[in-house]
Amino acid sequence: MKKISSSNYTARSKSTRETISSEHMDAINTVFTLLAKASFAKYKLAFPTNEAINSAKATWLGLLKNFPPARIVKATKQAIYHTKYFPDLIEIIKQCKFSLEELNLKPALEAYKEACTLEHNDNWSHEVVKLAAKKTGWHTLKSESKYVAFPIFENYYLELVTQMQNGKSITDIIEPKSLDCTSIKEKAKLLAEQQQHKLMQQQKINTTDAITAKKKLLNTFSVNKHHQE
Repeated sequence: MKKISSSNYTARSKSTRETISSEHMDAINTVFTLLAKASFAKYKLAFPTNEAINSAKATWLGLLKNFPPARIVKATKQAIYHTKYFPDLIEIIKQCKFSLEELNLKPALEAYKEACTLEHNDNWSHEVVKLAAKKTGWHTLKSESKYVAFPIFENYYLELVTQMQNGKSITDIIEPKSLDCTSIKEKAKLLAEQQQHKLMQQQKINTTDAITAKKKLLNTFSVNKHHQE
């Protein structure tokens, strides 16, 4: 089996002018050796010619280069073991991905709660939380309800997290595109109205009489607040 070399890779990536380490090239060669050993018949079916093999190696190298070489080899072994059929590139990338725990990142809701309490502060659990908060906007986090602010924050946060899980460093991640928040605010308004309607039904308030319903609902809140005090 012909091994991929720097010249093999450069010939297929002149437009990007990327520099790929020899360790990554060795890892990709090892990956294809493992795949061939796992099932040579399926390997030949997937890569019938040397040209197909070398072309695939260049493609796989380009998409796996952000992961450490040792992780790529380990992921391939895991994919071979866990996959029912012949593992493909998507499965190996899936096995390569870093977990939240490995990256020391919080789930989205916990990160959102942190973002709502911190602003001009250096005690961030991770730079990604701060970046997502800045992209969401401090005003949005402070003034909008959770039903509006959280979906916006979550979108930016998960996009940044995905880049980190795919092997990008904090200095290389790309800023998410800005959202059109109109639909999110409309959904939040609808959800608030549905919750209000449900509360009215629980309090046996006639929702068809809007004025009376509003007065009774306000009175309910006032009574509840009085009891809490």
